[in-house]
Amino acid sequence: TWRKWMRRIQESAGITDPFCFQDLRTSCNRLYRRHAGREVARFILGHQPRGVNERWYDDLTEDAVRAANSLPQPRMYSQSLC
Repeated sequence: TWRKWMRRIQESAGITDPFCFQDLRTSCNRLYRRHAGREVARFILGHQPRGVNERWYDDLTEDAVRAANSLPQPRMYSQSLC
């Protein structure tokens, strides 16, 4: 199967933490979404009509953390309590 060959290729290349095809799709989706938008990522990965990107590949954690960090925080959070 392709998984067996993918693992063999990675072992031959000295990759100690193997990854799978879905990891690559997730990374591609994230980069396309960040640079061109969600619709473009759906279109390029070929899952636009079925909602597969949102279900399996569209991890918004990084975007949520970036958005939260960009919000102004109350001054008391930056002051030392001691």
